[in-house]
Amino acid sequence: MTRWYHGSYSTALLSLNNDTVLWERPADRDQLRECPGVYFTDKKSEAVGYGSFLISCVPKMGFRYMHNGPPTLRGLKQFIRENATSDDVDRFIADRSVSDLAEALLPLTHADTSLDALVQLYGGTGVIRSAAKWAEAMRRRRDGLVVKRDGSCHLIVWNLDAVRLKEIE
Repeated sequence: MTRWYHGSYSTALLSLNNDTVLWERPADRDQLRECPGVYFTDKKSEAVGYGSFLISCVPKMGFRYMHNGPPTLRGLKQFIRENATSDDVDRFIADRSVSDLAEALLPLTHADTSLDALVQLYGGTGVIRSAAKWAEAMRRRRDGLVVKRDGSCHLIVWNLDAVRLKEIE
């Protein structure tokens, strides 16, 4: 099983749980490549660049990995039905100057991955504006996801109860 690493300037992550994690997005969206979540890397040397306190992470048995294949209209509609209010859906449709939800979601079906499409449903122009609500919505579906970026792999965790965390001395 892969061991993952998280660098930080404090060990606070060790005492957090799904209810206490601050799921807020940085002001600069480019700093957050995927979505709200707790990020780990497979490279200890990369994690050190984020802070001198290193925390290792091992997914527990039964960890529910999100499949990150191409998005489907059906999957996107289901995600919205499960997680958005009718007012948010109405605003989402109106912001796109279309007549219904399917038409508003159709461009997202051309995203490279499901996560790329779902990320577009988060934030100021999406149907889920709160980072905490986003993480809760993702946690209902899966515990986390592995993404490959810039020569390394990253584990994004939405359900901290599904991993074992340990400070590295």
